[in-house]
Amino acid sequence: MSLDFNEKRNFLRYDYSKSIHYKTITPTSNKNSLTDLMEAVSKNLSISGILFATDTSLAPNISSLLLLNVDHRTANICHEIESNAMILNDKILGKVVRIEDNENGTCNVGVAFLKKTDPVLGDIEKSLNA
Repeated sequence: MSLDFNEKRNFLRYDYSKSIHYKTITPTSNKNSLTDLMEAVSKNLSISGILFATDTSLAPNISSLLLLNVDHRTANICHEIESNAMILNDKILGKVVRIEDNENGTCNVGVAFLKKTDPVLGDIEKSLNA
């Protein structure tokens, strides 16, 4: 058994293979809007983020903000997610931090959950509810 001492993650990842839905938040001149609902399949989940697979043509851009409809309440780590992540209208707000081509027409998308303490969240919430 070998240990990987170069691991940069702070939290354990749990296998979490479920259908999820998300919308991309797109900034416009004076407010933010949402794209159509997209479908993907999650691969794993942690307190700080999620990895999912989606069709390459539907993948969000790097640094995009997403509203993720993830059934976080049935996950084993739901309490930690709810206490740390920004949840807006029962959806988790996250930022795309990695996109990896699977070479089969799909890609893996890594999303970091935004924290409740992030100062930009109030502006996003106000513009989406306007």
